[in-house]
Amino acid sequence: MRYLYFDLIDGISGDMIVASLLDISKDFNYLKRELKKINLKEYEIKNFRSQSAHIRASRFVVKDLAKKRRVFQINTIKNKIIKSRLHAETKKKILDIYQTLYNAEKNVHGVGHVHFQQIGEVDSLIDIASTCILIDRLGVERILYSMIPFGERIAPATAYMLKSKDIYLSTRQYENITPTGIAIITTLGLQRPRKIGNEFSLQKFGYATGSIIPNHSSNILRTFLLK
Repeated sequence: MRYLYFDLIDGISGDMIVASLLDISKDFNYLKRELKKINLKEYEIKNFRSQSAHIRASRFVVKDLAKKRRVFQINTIKNKIIKSRLHAETKKKILDIYQTLYNAEKNVHGVGHVHFQQIGEVDSLIDIASTCILIDRLGVERILYSMIPFGERIAPATAYMLKSKDIYLSTRQYENITPTGIAIITTLGLQRPRKIGNEFSLQKFGYATGSIIPNHSSNILRTFLLK
């Protein structure tokens, strides 16, 4: 069985997850081809190396090239994914993650007041779709993640999705855990359960950094492919 283990050294976000998976798979060209199966135009993606403190890591950047800011609501997103030519299992993962986000927003703001903002933007959609595409590409059967560093400026929806999860208080003075990042791992994975044992074969690992560059510290997500 193939596992992914997300080690949240400094935090997690959607773009950091994609960057770490690209660092493992080296499948950027494959990812670009698969994303074209979604009816979503006028965007650009880049993958490059970046420095975060003493770590050389992967960065994944999405740029919306449309003239006006685009924010998709849940039904539009669902339609785009359902009508896409992605594999059925990939579609299911994407839709499940968005359902988690929708449920969190609904519980925080109330029914009738759910209006996606940042999580409905093009970069969030690409981050979530790219994650699911690369997970299926790697043949991952189970996903695990570490204890979660709870920093400052955590969004209300993020706090809701962290209920019953193991966290520790972090000194990070920025949004080190994003709604997209936590929705991905809590929907698709489990926080490291003891009952599965501790013996694995380490196949590959990847380092990712995000858009925030803290002074005198890192912003790193480390991901392991285990067997």
